[in-house]
Amino acid sequence: MLLIFFITRKLIGSVIRLTHSMNLISNGNLDMEIAISNSNDEVGILTRSFRDMQNSLKDYIENLKRTTAEKENYLTELKLASSIQNSILPDITDKFKSDLFELYVKLIPAKDISGDFYDFFYVDNQTIAITVADVSGKGFSAAFFMRMAKFAIKNICNSSKNLTPGEVLTVVNELIISENVSSMFLTCYLAFYNINTGLFRYTNAGHHDLIHVLNNGNIEEMGMMRIPSVGFFQKTKYQNKEFILGKGEMIAIFTDGIPEASNSEAVQFGNERINEHFSSQYKEKLSDIGDSLIGKVLEFEEGLRFDDITILILKRKE
Repeated sequence: MLLIFFITRKLIGSVIRLTHSMNLISNGNLDMEIAISNSNDEVGILTRSFRDMQNSLKDYIENLKRTTAEKENYLTELKLASSIQNSILPDITDKFKSDLFELYVKLIPAKDISGDFYDFFYVDNQTIAITVADVSGKGFSAAFFMRMAKFAIKNICNSSKNLTPGEVLTVVNELIISENVSSMFLTCYLAFYNINTGLFRYTNAGHHDLIHVLNNGNIEEMGMMRIPSVGFFQKTKYQNKEFILGKGEMIAIFTDGIPEASNSEAVQFGNERINEHFSSQYKEKLSDIGDSLIGKVLEFEEGLRFDDITILILKRKE
């Protein structure tokens, strides 16, 4: 009977000490030493299990701290990359506001960093270069490739003013392939627009149709040239097409994030909805036309965004 008393007293004491240790650990003291019993009774098993749990908890917290720090660094880099990317996209400043033409452009990334880009700038005092492009891939690599392609196109346009859009992309293609270790590519429209005559000369590298909106609201889908994307094949020769943009007419160039936007039933937004929108809205303000189209796409997607959305609209004023 006395033996049972001592065993019970020892057991109670061990449980009390173990309970005290648990309270200390629950308050964040994971470094405290736990007296381990080598016995095979319940107390010995419990103390060893508790020590294992303590070590596992310490490892988990250390891993969590490391992962959290890495995530914070990644998010900081992501925000910085997004900020840099946004800073190189041009705004429609006063020099692009004229009695002769009107511009609208908007880019909505699917994630923080977009693979789409656009650009517009004067090649001379009466010619505007326009670019709308979609880079393969996503994330940092796509953003870096986008930056390289954007500056290559602009620099060659400005340094070789006698080149056509097709000739510019022919040079850019060779330059990108020589520097493209990741084998990325981009679909792209490059156009030169004469603000006085309405001449719209363009080349298309692997992109889908653009939309020509006539001054009566009729729609023409055009622009397909069946030439590979930039960065795909060496020695690709990019051709040109041209037409006169009539007064009151519009050109809309967009990336596939609009026609291929899908809803929860995997139905795509499609070209028909785009055409109907322009046909019914062509008399509205350019900003209203563009913003309302994007609004329709976002509503159609039901929050299921999978791709960047970019659209540029050029209108020749009457």
